[in-house]
Amino acid sequence: MLNLNRHQVYLVLCCCLACIIPWHERWNAIVMIILVIFYLFDKNILAKLKMALSNKWTWPFFTLALWYVIGASYSDAGAETNATIERKLPLLLLPFIFSSEPIKQTDFWRIIFKWFTISVTLASLYCIYERIKVCLLPHLKPSLSYFMYELLASPIMHPGYFSNYIFFAIALLTLSILKGDWYFKKPIQIVMIIYLIIFLAMLTSKTVYIVFGLFFIWTLLKIWLSLKKASHKLILLGLYITVVGIFGIVLVKLFPGRFHIKQEIAITNPGDIQYYNSVGSRKAALKEGLGLIADKWVLGYGTGTSNIILKKRFEQKGYVHLVEKNMHTHNQFIKTSLEVGIIGLALLLLIHLIWGLVGWRNYELLWLSILSFVNCATDDMWDIQAGVVFFLFWGAGLFFYTINKGDSLLKP
Repeated sequence: MLNLNRHQVYLVLCCCLACIIPWHERWNAIVMIILVIFYLFDKNILAKLKMALSNKWTWPFFTLALWYVIGASYSDAGAETNATIERKLPLLLLPFIFSSEPIKQTDFWRIIFKWFTISVTLASLYCIYERIKVCLLPHLKPSLSYFMYELLASPIMHPGYFSNYIFFAIALLTLSILKGDWYFKKPIQIVMIIYLIIFLAMLTSKTVYIVFGLFFIWTLLKIWLSLKKASHKLILLGLYITVVGIFGIVLVKLFPGRFHIKQEIAITNPGDIQYYNSVGSRKAALKEGLGLIADKWVLGYGTGTSNIILKKRFEQKGYVHLVEKNMHTHNQFIKTSLEVGIIGLALLLLIHLIWGLVGWRNYELLWLSILSFVNCATDDMWDIQAGVVFFLFWGAGLFFYTINKGDSLLKP
């Protein structure tokens, strides 16, 4: 029989929860529920609460959550107000948990990363299995493009959301190689990275492609600087150019319609902009969202009101298709500004800033902060359960580990 103390149980629990996260958007709630239950049975919970409140780094998170509660006092969004506050609970709970009982063992973080990458890989294989099973039905003959893009829509979650999990797994596997501390046997880990990169290409998420491109260049520079011989550098450059070329050809050939960005931007008539025109619809949301912010930029319109007031503005401006599809802001910075004003936006930016600065001592946190920032610029990911739990589970955990530990997880 295992004889584990409370802290060891907590570590095992966090490892298990990291494996649960990739499997379903709604399953992310399990992470919050289990951790809360775990802490309710802690006899030192009051001491840990005091510890968390006395830690200056918890206050950007706590204040942003409380600011949404204040925003509820002047909101007329009804049920959406309560739903928004519920989605902000990770801002209170996860920083409290990871600041009062940080995971201090570097080796255990390594185990958590390892099992997360295994879980993401298995989840993606499950999705392929489910889509193949559906496509084998006698009455259904989907195109290759349909099979690829819709791969994750039904089995697990929206492809755009799951792209973040795939990228983070790729980043963790790559960073472990830069350190020289492989999670698995070399052939297995290399195959996993190649497979996950191909799978990421199948999802066609423009948002994650931006981050992946930055990570790709950063990794190239890291390896380039570590090589001594010019011949090795030329070989590396050739390999990277080849990989980028193949990656680009695959994308363009499989999904030519996803890269008509100029044509999508060129549409200016509100009535012609389609919801599935991802660039054009986001451009419209950005334009009208900024106009609404200008009217109430100090306190905003109240918690949960952003989608309601944006829809009214779309109706006034004649965006017929966007109104029909209930187009939302697709920008966390815009959404936060609309609901809780300039102070809420400043707190959200502050969280990303401190993550990024501390991330220079911890590359996993650095790339998570970049991933979160780009997602917030292109979608309202901190108002989606699959986004806010994912980013705050890893972000709060790695942040409080790093500032408590005082050094980096990886030193390539």
